[in-house]
Amino acid sequence: MISANYTQIAGPAYPLGAHLCLVGISAGAAYTIRREWCDSSNASIAAEEWRVPLVAGGPWMEHQPTDSRLWAAQVFTGLEFDVSAPRAARTLAANATSLVFERRSTMLSSQRVFNVTELFSLRRTAEGMTMRVQLGEPPMDASFTFAPANASVGRRASQRRPEKSALPSPLLPEATAAAPAPVPKPWSRGGLAPRWFSLKLSDAWLLADSALHDNVLAISLQGLANRQHAALYLEYPKDWAYGYTADVREWVATSRGQAYEPLASLSDALAAFATVPNGYVLWDPEGTTSARGTRNSARQSLLVALTAAGQLGALVATAVHVPALRAMGLTLLADYSSVLRNMSDVEAMASAKARWWADATKDELMWMGGECGTQVRPAQADVGVMRGLFFTDLSTLLTPQWADENALAEQLIAEAADSCERAGGNPLIVLGWHSYCKDYEHTFITMASRHGARNHGLNTNPNLSFMSHLALPDGFRFKNRPPPAEPSSAAPPPSSSLAVAAPGGASAAALPRVAMTFVQTDGLGLGAWSKAGRGAIPYSWEVTLPDLEIQPAILQMFYEQATINDTFVACLSGPGYLYPKAVPPAKLPGLLRLAGASMRTLDLHAMVAFDASAAATASHTVTGDCTLSAEVVAAYAAHLPEARAILNGYGPTFTFASSRRAASAGGGNLSTVSFDYYLDPSGTVASIAADLATLGEINDVAAPYLLAVHVREWSTVGRVAQVLAQLPDGFALLPVHEWLPIAEAHPTFRPRYH
Repeated sequence: MISANYTQIAGPAYPLGAHLCLVGISAGAAYTIRREWCDSSNASIAAEEWRVPLVAGGPWMEHQPTDSRLWAAQVFTGLEFDVSAPRAARTLAANATSLVFERRSTMLSSQRVFNVTELFSLRRTAEGMTMRVQLGEPPMDASFTFAPANASVGRRASQRRPEKSALPSPLLPEATAAAPAPVPKPWSRGGLAPRWFSLKLSDAWLLADSALHDNVLAISLQGLANRQHAALYLEYPKDWAYGYTADVREWVATSRGQAYEPLASLSDALAAFATVPNGYVLWDPEGTTSARGTRNSARQSLLVALTAAGQLGALVATAVHVPALRAMGLTLLADYSSVLRNMSDVEAMASAKARWWADATKDELMWMGGECGTQVRPAQADVGVMRGLFFTDLSTLLTPQWADENALAEQLIAEAADSCERAGGNPLIVLGWHSYCKDYEHTFITMASRHGARNHGLNTNPNLSFMSHLALPDGFRFKNRPPPAEPSSAAPPPSSSLAVAAPGGASAAALPRVAMTFVQTDGLGLGAWSKAGRGAIPYSWEVTLPDLEIQPAILQMFYEQATINDTFVACLSGPGYLYPKAVPPAKLPGLLRLAGASMRTLDLHAMVAFDASAAATASHTVTGDCTLSAEVVAAYAAHLPEARAILNGYGPTFTFASSRRAASAGGGNLSTVSFDYYLDPSGTVASIAADLATLGEINDVAAPYLLAVHVREWSTVGRVAQVLAQLPDGFALLPVHEWLPIAEAHPTFRPRYH
């Protein structure tokens, strides 16, 4: 077969839009085959190269490196190639127009290390090339069509994992768990105002839209109105990311026994709180709005105006609002309606830091990122104004384009984190979210974690200034579903003849072949909590621990609404979203003990952890290294005795360990289990069921196969129930409080940290 380069124009639909953006064939002493996988945006996610003998029927060409760990056909499944094991290839047939060869590799799963042999059939056509790939385990029979291409796609292999390891379970020294456990300090709570009001926002989020300008004014008013107590609640559109604002308002009215007064317009809201503002600050909606770059003066003027408003007790307005505000007797306190137009984003933020940083509250930082370019969704701005926080959306990406922003972002987080530490308060919370135009979630969380800070998002999280004032009722206690039973030494041994537990409970006398537990992640507010079907099957829901400090009443609502099949687990990695591998080792124990105190109050027994700090700088952390290190697992075992299990990952992360705890850390075992499947919201019910069945067939060494599944917020409980109906016999869906003791007593996974 002659040398050529090809790019895929047709083929199967894979997660992330994965496709073969480049297949290169060159002939020398052997055929050299190069494959590059790209995502739907044509960005490289994995690359590999191997050699195939020119002559058919010869021996295997051995000892070839495994360049990429990715099983690109299904990156959301707990299967990967072993990069520490060599590959081999041999040619079965070759001529001028076709090449048929086999490639032998080693794959890893939760329970197994096994060899796979892929059969490749390549054929030149008048239009380019076709390729068929066949594999028995995991099953695959896929056909691709290619057109000629150049080799312009840059090679960027998926990050190699370290050598495979099966390390012994770490035993922590007795002294490591002796430090006293800190307790998170709650925000001050003024309670519900004698009269409280509700205002409905319009569904307008474009920077140039006058309706957005009204929304911004209302949000800034909310922050001021709620400084002493909960007085102004905002109802967001039904399709808002947190789509429950109307439901929460009604729950507040019912649970606190006090009705609200609806406001018909922004003018009514201004009249109701006419004595609250000290004046107004102007921003510049007519400034530049670059979609992806370093100059967006409209947005920067808004962020600086919000910072100023918090310190001045001012409303955030545009020129159109000025006549009405003057009629209220308000005066202009700061003017950002044009002064930032010739500045880059970093210049605008540096100017704001020089003027407003010294007097800003540094218990939190407000990262008002998220949606970007020509739009903004500043729902968390209310709490930033209420608490007098510094607003920014600087990039945390360390590339030449973003180097100056990165340096200033690092400086802000470092100074705020140091201020919190000197004050002896809670560790810094970075509220909000990163800018989708500037950087990535994992660069943002990594930077915060390096300074011992934690994140509480998103930028769309509404009404924090209001909900933060609501204290829990006297005597209220958080009660999760029944706590996990202690693992019994008399538990039945693994068996190949298994009874299947029905959804809602598992028999203590029988173990399923596959023990599943499903965790709906990304927080209760974003998830399917309020959608139809909840309570029909056992389900776990993430509880973001900072809510206990900030707005415990919202957690009260969720706990009161929980059914017998709803169980809560802690998230994410600590007392807020952080990456434990990026946290300085001296700071991690204190953060975990802080998380433990919240878990005790909230009656939580498992923690979801995720760490993408070692992932390559790309938009898909699932294609990078998101494993936990042995040192981090040991820290969880020593300093988070409240957790019986760590469920690790977003997609599969391939960390499995059963850690023996020292007596001072509570004794027993900590089960660290990677999510072995990410339930892709775009996958079909049939394809998801087939993936889970494949995992069950491959992980058949010992029962039960412990299958933890991450369910993204867009998948409803009803959709998951449809998947369950298509699974073969031997699968049991267990609530996490029944799954945990099984995992402790039967750690059937292969221990590894890579």
